[in-house]
Amino acid sequence: MATETNEPRVGIGLIGAGGIGALHANILTTLVRQADLIGVTDVDGSRAAACAAQFGSQSYAKVEDLLANPEVAAVIIATPPKTHCDLIKLAAGAGKDVFCEKPLGWEVEEIDDALAEVERAGVKLQVGFNKRFDANVSKVKRMVSSGDVGRLLSLHIMGRDPIDHRPAGREDGDIFLDTMIHDIDIARFVTGSEATSVYTQGGVMADEPLDDPDTVITTIRFENGSTAIIDDSRVSGHGYDQRVEAFGMKGVASFGNEQRDRVWFSTGAEVQSAGPRGGAGESARLDPPEPFFARRYLDSYVAELRSFTRVVLDDAEPVATGEDGRAAVALAVAAFRSYREGTPISL
Repeated sequence: MATETNEPRVGIGLIGAGGIGALHANILTTLVRQADLIGVTDVDGSRAAACAAQFGSQSYAKVEDLLANPEVAAVIIATPPKTHCDLIKLAAGAGKDVFCEKPLGWEVEEIDDALAEVERAGVKLQVGFNKRFDANVSKVKRMVSSGDVGRLLSLHIMGRDPIDHRPAGREDGDIFLDTMIHDIDIARFVTGSEATSVYTQGGVMADEPLDDPDTVITTIRFENGSTAIIDDSRVSGHGYDQRVEAFGMKGVASFGNEQRDRVWFSTGAEVQSAGPRGGAGESARLDPPEPFFARRYLDSYVAELRSFTRVVLDDAEPVATGEDGRAAVALAVAAFRSYREGTPISL
């Protein structure tokens, strides 16, 4: 619902009121000053109505009805990936700027069609690569770009999801197009280079096997000579494990996990319990990493939506463009192919 104010504002429509959609709605209505959530639509009408009621907006039965509202200048697409490209084309055709969650799609060809419609319509498209807006990732990017670390030799990215947060309805290649795609984008973002080859190894390691690999290591070689090692898993028993290290000729820039409490606790009992032959004590401890992505990356979700608001208001170029989204999908698809074929893939 629009708010009375003299400052320029963006009316936004939300397409998809599930978990990530509800998160965006909450952020828009509480933490993004120049945005108004005009309406919400979802294939589940009751879910759209509940979301709209919770955040003081209006629910729509059809996407077309939401897009027909002249108060809606832009939309957020937070639906399943297989619907993204069609919705991007629909929104662009209606003259709306678009924020679309990752991945843009499952096939590069369908993404090309959507990007062509965005270009034809002259609208903006920002991809939901929220990790680009994480303060730690941004700082590592700046230190690499400025030359503080010297010539970049390697980039090591760890992205491990807790077991309890694996999605129920998994699709073929899910770890690559749902989880690793964020880390692929970080690799492109930090290196500032395009990939020349990719090689993946891994497997199904969980006690309760899944159809897809749940733990993989992917090596990406870039045009600038640097190499990225992406270490991903969906069966992390110790929390949402997120670490990055950029190693260069002059130095290294890295960050570790975020903990709710960074107090490290220890007592002399660990020494006493070690015994004459030594060994680890049990009383030293540190809180585990954050248990869920929305808590670990909340600030980055806020920052990306604030940035999208400025993109619409200022007619600016998004930090994460449609071409970035396409490149990440192409790399994710190649990584999955490498896993299946057991061989490096040249790009």
